Amino acid sequence: MKNIRILFFACILLKTVFLYSAKDINICDYGAVTNDRSVNTTTALNKVLKDMIGNESARLFFPKGEYHFYVDSVNNINTAFILEGLKNLEIDGTGSEFIFHGPIIIGNVTSCENIKFDNFSIDWERPYITQGVVKELGENYIDISIDKESYPYKISEQDSVFRGVGENWELGIATYNLYDKENKEIVYLTRDMPIGDVFTGKSCEVSSGVVRFFGKRKYNPELGTYVALWHGRYMTDGFYLYNCKNVSFENINIYHCPSHGLVGVRSENISISNMNMKVNESKGRVFSLIADAFHFNACKGLISVENCEHTGHGDDFINVHGMYVKIEKIIDEYTFQTGYSERQNMTIDKGDELWFIKSNKLERNEVNRIKNIKKRSTDDGQNFRIVTLEKPISNGVKAGDFVENKSYVADFTIKNCRILKKHRARGILVTTPGKVLIENNYFRTAGAAILIEGDTSYWYESGGCENVQIRNNIFEDCFTSGPEWGEAVITVTPSYKPVSDTNYCYHRNISIEHNIFKHYDYGLIYARSVRNLHFKDNIVQRTWTYKPFIRKVMFYLDGCKNADFSNNIYGNDVLGLNIETYHMKKNDIILKDKVLNLKTN
Repeated sequence: MKNIRILFFACILLKTVFLYSAKDINICDYGAVTNDRSVNTTTALNKVLKDMIGNESARLFFPKGEYHFYVDSVNNINTAFILEGLKNLEIDGTGSEFIFHGPIIIGNVTSCENIKFDNFSIDWERPYITQGVVKELGENYIDISIDKESYPYKISEQDSVFRGVGENWELGIATYNLYDKENKEIVYLTRDMPIGDVFTGKSCEVSSGVVRFFGKRKYNPELGTYVALWHGRYMTDGFYLYNCKNVSFENINIYHCPSHGLVGVRSENISISNMNMKVNESKGRVFSLIADAFHFNACKGLISVENCEHTGHGDDFINVHGMYVKIEKIIDEYTFQTGYSERQNMTIDKGDELWFIKSNKLERNEVNRIKNIKKRSTDDGQNFRIVTLEKPISNGVKAGDFVENKSYVADFTIKNCRILKKHRARGILVTTPGKVLIENNYFRTAGAAILIEGDTSYWYESGGCENVQIRNNIFEDCFTSGPEWGEAVITVTPSYKPVSDTNYCYHRNISIEHNIFKHYDYGLIYARSVRNLHFKDNIVQRTWTYKPFIRKVMFYLDGCKNADFSNNIYGNDVLGLNIETYHMKKNDIILKDKVLNLKTN
C-alpha cells in the first residue's frame, strides 16, 4: 500500500511539473489569423508542430475565435494536425471553432506520448452529406426540398444523376437514411436506403431547391421526413492515432467529418471526456459524421469514455475490438505468411505475443512471440507480412487459421454517456478479453444498444470477452430498426455457432445487473455461446411508444452455459416473459424468476 501511495503522488507531482513548466505557444505567432476565412490555418499549424519536435513539454493554444483549414497544396499537406514523435503536448482551442474545407483530414497522431486535445469544435463548411426534406410523393417519383446555399448540388446533363458539389469535390449518392420530422431520429423500422435506390437514378430540378428523383419506391415516408444523402462511406478519418500512449480528448464537439470521428490503432491508454460527435442543431441539421464516432482496433491499457453524447452519425457510437489476422500460408516451422488485409496486418508487430486460433473452433490455443516481421507486397499492390516466431508452430496449425494479438488487449470503461437513435446502427460494440465496464449510461438506439460479436467471416474483429459488467444503465425503446443492426436490445452473436449442447463457449462472464429496461417489444437479450451469463436485479417495464415487430421471445439463448436469471422485477404488462434455449441442457440455466416460461429446443 505504501508503494502504491508513493507511485500515486509521484504521478501527481510529474503532472503538476508538466503543467507549470510547459511552454505556451500562440498559433497566431505562426501566421494563423482568427475570423479570417482567407487564411489557411493548416499551414501555420503544421509549421509550429514541426518546430515542436524535440520539445519535452508545450501548450499550443488558439486564441478564441474561428479558424479555417484547407488542404495546403503548395506544401502538399492534406492533414491539419500532424503529430509525429511528440511528447507532453497540450493543444488547447480555448473554445475556438475550427471550420474545415474540402478533402482534408483532421489529424494523424503517430508514435506520440502524453498528448491532450481540448476546448474546441470542428465542422465542415460544406459537409459530405446533403440534407433534404420529403416534399411530395408521386406515382413514380419523390420530390426532395434542399437548401441550395447550405448543400450546393448539380444534376448531370449527361445522365441526369444528382451530385453534391463541395469545395474541390463533386460526388453522387452512396447511401442515405431517413429521420422523422418530430424527433429527428432514425425512422422506426428503417435502415439503410429504405425507399430503394431511387436517389441514384435519374432526377431533375422541378423548381429552385426542389429535386425530383424518378423510380419506384419500396417504402413511402411521411411528408416532412428528413433525408440525409451520404456522398461516400469511410472516406477520411477524423483523428487517427497509431502507436500512441496516454492521449486524452476533453470538451470537444465534432459536428462533421468524412468518416470516423476518432480512431485508435495499436495505442495505449486513451481517455475521452465530454467529446461529442453531434448534430450541429444551429444549422438545422439531422446528421453529423459519415461513420462511427469512436473506433479502437488492437489497443491496450485502458480506453475510458465518459460524459459523451453522439447524434446523427453514420455508424455505431463506439467499437472496441482486437483483430484476427489470417494465416495465408505456413512457410516453415517458424514462419508463416499473413493474408492480404492491411487492416488486419497492421495490428501485429515485432515482439508481440500471439494466440493461435483454429478457424473451426475459435478457441485461443498456443502462445508464441513474433521474432521478426517483414512487410511484402504482391505485383498488384496487395500487402502482406512474413512473420517469424520465437518457437516452432504447432503441427495442427494450417492455412486458413488465425492469430490474435495477446499483447494488445484493451480494458474498456464507458460511463455517463447518452447513446441515442439519432444515429444509425448500434450503440456499443465491444469484443475484448480485457475488463469491460458499461455503467450509468442512457440508451435509446435504432439498433442493438450493446452488440458483442467476434467475427471471422467479414470484419474479422476479434476478442472473446472474459469480463463484461453492464450495470446501472437505462435502456429505453431501443432496437427500433430490427435485424441487420442486431437481434435484441443486448445482442451477443459471435461467428462461432454451437451445434450441440457440449460445444465450447466463445464468450465468458457477461453480467447484466441493476439496469432498467423500458421496452415496447419482446426481445431484450439474444445471446449465443456464453458461459456465465447473468441477468440479475434488473427492472423491466413496458412502453407503448412503438408497435412490437421482433420474434416473440424475451430471452433467446443458444449454446450458453450457467445462464442465471435471478431477482429481476417484471411489470405485469411486459411482453414475452419467456426464455427459449437451443443447444443447451436443462442444468445450463438457473431460473429463479418464477414468472418466466422456459422452452427448451
